[in-house]
Amino acid sequence: MIVFVFNRPSVRIQNSFRFSLFIFLVSVTVIFSAGNISTEHGSMLFKDARIAIEIDSALTYDSLELKVSSTLFGQAGLDDAFSDRYVLSSASNIYNFDFKLLNDISYFSVYGYKIDKSGSHKVLLAENYLIESGDSMRAVILSKGYKNENYFPLIFKGLGAEKNNCLKVINRIRYFGLGNNKINQYSKEFGFINNPLLAAMLNTVNDYRGSMSGRSYDKILLDCLAWEASIKSTVFNQRWIKGDKNTRDSLRSQDVKYLVDDFNGSDSSILYESLYYYQYLIYRSLNRLLVENQTTNIDSLYFTAVNDYDGIMQQKIAITLLRKSFSIFYNPDSILRYSDHIFVDPLYRREFIRLQAANSPTIAKDFVLPDSEDSLIALSSFKNKIIVLDFWFTGCKPCRSFYQEHLKLVEDKYKNDSNVKFITISVDRDSLVWKKSLTQGIYTSNQSINLFTNGKGERHEVVFDYNVYAYPKIIVIGRNGLAWNDRRNISLRSSAGLINLIESLK
Repeated sequence: MIVFVFNRPSVRIQNSFRFSLFIFLVSVTVIFSAGNISTEHGSMLFKDARIAIEIDSALTYDSLELKVSSTLFGQAGLDDAFSDRYVLSSASNIYNFDFKLLNDISYFSVYGYKIDKSGSHKVLLAENYLIESGDSMRAVILSKGYKNENYFPLIFKGLGAEKNNCLKVINRIRYFGLGNNKINQYSKEFGFINNPLLAAMLNTVNDYRGSMSGRSYDKILLDCLAWEASIKSTVFNQRWIKGDKNTRDSLRSQDVKYLVDDFNGSDSSILYESLYYYQYLIYRSLNRLLVENQTTNIDSLYFTAVNDYDGIMQQKIAITLLRKSFSIFYNPDSILRYSDHIFVDPLYRREFIRLQAANSPTIAKDFVLPDSEDSLIALSSFKNKIIVLDFWFTGCKPCRSFYQEHLKLVEDKYKNDSNVKFITISVDRDSLVWKKSLTQGIYTSNQSINLFTNGKGERHEVVFDYNVYAYPKIIVIGRNGLAWNDRRNISLRSSAGLINLIESLK
């Protein structure tokens, strides 16, 4: 375990954030109580816990939501271990949340909802604070932020409160800097000595060390070190990409030291529970690819980052990249096939199966639309054909460049193949504008079957059925009626990618 000792300043860091108008702030009171009753669930130990939220009657939220995520899985983007929501009423201002706490320590977040004529608005009241088995604490969430209305300061009291008071100070430093300095002024600095933000964070952790459990101390300390390493790795990446040969030679020769690499917590699970450590590891793999002059597209990053690690960390990195980057993989099918053996932990395995299902081709929905001669054309009339759908509109520069640079080449290749059909769907509102664009040949050609959304534009049901929200939208429908879209497979945005998929579907 690393222990950092600093000279204590004459005034504690958090004192500089006091506000003289504190008494005017309206507050929400949250009371936490974790029990010691436990039950076995597979290989995991779940513990009963209760959070009672007391809301001030002056606040105008219509409902409150509590989310509790296990430290082991929640930050990888998996389903929360617990999530519940209460509709607020005038009859009571206390709301009890009963749930099962996964492991001894978890993250919790609290949200408030307001409903008006424009819809429901979600407000984050508290994010990623810690609750442990045996805690009994009260949190006051103030109604106004330190420097903007979307950031809510908190006061924690009671048993287990000090770890969150520590996190509160660290979050202020991370988001708002020190004094008049902003955090981005320091994010460009290399080295621990030149990063006073990290020094202030570690000083804060040291101040609170004696008032929290060893596991909480390890977790908060690691997050500080991993955050700094993630920032430095990001800066290295940006400087490499933008730099010339001299800059890259200089970066290649640097022996950058990351304090987090020397971290040795009370047990290995601390590493994969961290909010920032896995992000640092992903950037470390990416930077190694850059320095070694290897191919650095998203597919190669995935294979490299996943193979650099093993166990739970490997699964966490893999599921994170799959969730965040799936739509931009060049070959998502090979990624999925390769990943199948990685996920052995039951919870990560479940999320991988869910992700597979969500990104599999869907059944194409039938539609009937008019062509330029006002004849009605149905998708179902092209059974056993491979269909390339192109959604576009007049004035769309990406639509025009995609057609001229990619789609036209594919059209020409298959112009004599009766088993491959090209259908364009315009979301223009004015049929005259649409027909004029057809004659120009810059968005489509007479080789395609050009259809119109009857003046409904983006409100036509075909736009919703095919989840079109950006243009051009390319969808390939196979002989079996399954639809592949360019959000799932970025390679469809190139002529080579389209041809490869068409050939594979023949």
